[in-house]
Amino acid sequence: ISKIGSGYHNIDLGSSHGISIKDITKLLKLLTNNKITELKFGALSYRNNEVMNPNLDLILIKELGWESKINIEDGLKNIIDYEKMNLK
Repeated sequence: ISKIGSGYHNIDLGSSHGISIKDITKLLKLLTNNKITELKFGALSYRNNEVMNPNLDLILIKELGWESKINIEDGLKNIIDYEKMNLK
């Protein structure tokens, strides 16, 4: 943390490859083999001040030496597999 000084810092975490919540939701439905849930995108109106395109600042996290090593699909598969193993 000495690179960025002491005190509180809000540090965004992410990669340079953005993905929408809609795409993550569709991917999770596919990866979990969910045939029951019907996704109804657009069924509800957007709320005031809803963040449509987050603007991440990855400079600080990169200065600390962090970078994403796996893509979103592999990361979600890992989480799903872990949860399945721990449900038993």
